[in-house]
Amino acid sequence: MMPTILAAMWLMSQNRTTSENMSPEQLLAKAIEARGGSVALTKLHRMREQQKGTMRISGKDIAFEVETLIQLPQQIKMVHTLHAGNQQEQYWCIVNGEEGWEKLQKQPPQPLSQLNLSARLDDLFITRMIHLVDIKAPECTIHAIPAKRVDGQMCVGIKVTATKRPDLFIYFDPSTFLPVKYECQLRDPNFGKLIQQEIFVREFREIQGVKYPHQTIIYHDGNRFIESQISKVELLEKIDEKEFMKPKQNN
Repeated sequence: MMPTILAAMWLMSQNRTTSENMSPEQLLAKAIEARGGSVALTKLHRMREQQKGTMRISGKDIAFEVETLIQLPQQIKMVHTLHAGNQQEQYWCIVNGEEGWEKLQKQPPQPLSQLNLSARLDDLFITRMIHLVDIKAPECTIHAIPAKRVDGQMCVGIKVTATKRPDLFIYFDPSTFLPVKYECQLRDPNFGKLIQQEIFVREFREIQGVKYPHQTIIYHDGNRFIESQISKVELLEKIDEKEFMKPKQNN
């Protein structure tokens, strides 16, 4: 009889070989099943998420909390609270289709610049793809890509392309088919330059039949940018459209 450790290594190698030989459609089907199935994933169209963590700005780690309300495909409301020493600032950002606004503290809301609005719509597209929501939509095409080492492990992946949206590379653990990393190029709305974004996701927990990542680490051009932990996720049946209207000045 094969020793246990050798048997485990053999099974891992068999799983890796099998997953590497899958077509992108087969791999995507496995990934959707691993997250809870296509029906369960439709619950991610409307959700509220609370998280906290640190954001690296000008070489310093700034603590933050953010509550995000999402109604896919093109509505999002984010309320950020930033903590810098004894100071606290609140920043609002709302996108409602082709309109968007931002507001800092008690200042009047301002329309998002076209570059900033485009960046937020890219973020919403990436959110849809990250959660495998609408990834089979007609405008999306998936492609095979070579396996890649992520955190010391060879992972299998797919590339998702869509017109006027950034190409997204998704890498999966070949033993569980849960995602471990996302890569894409985004245009920085503050400076207008392209940046390489890498998103690592961990700690999947089941919420209403959906496996949802609770830890996220984001790198920009190889430098750690955000590290966050989700404290609460609610999958919603309905969201009042007023949530995505232009914020009031006294909010």
